[in-house]
Amino acid sequence: MDRTVEYYGRLGFDLYKRFGDEYAIVVREGCEIHFFGFRDLDPLSSAHSAYIRVNDADSLYAEFVGRSIENMIPPVNKPWFMRELNIVDPDGNLLRFGQKIPGSTANS
Repeated sequence: MDRTVEYYGRLGFDLYKRFGDEYAIVVREGCEIHFFGFRDLDPLSSAHSAYIRVNDADSLYAEFVGRSIENMIPPVNKPWFMRELNIVDPDGNLLRFGQKIPGSTANS
């Protein structure tokens, strides 16, 4: 849990609450992520991801580059009218940060 809280701190999340090594909650700009240990889970054979809506994927990418975040895919426009930045955290969780493409007429 120490590694997780430290890593998400590098992403700009603040620790909201922590319950020893069993549970932690981090927050950033209204986004709240809960973490808990599941020792029997093999991250390489499981798929975990979170989708986080943001206002400016390019600025967020520049921020993360400045914080030396690794395992990132720069923002790209997707066919579903979103501009997405992807990060894989040290535990193998995929974080997709998505911004509605300015000027798109699709519902979101």
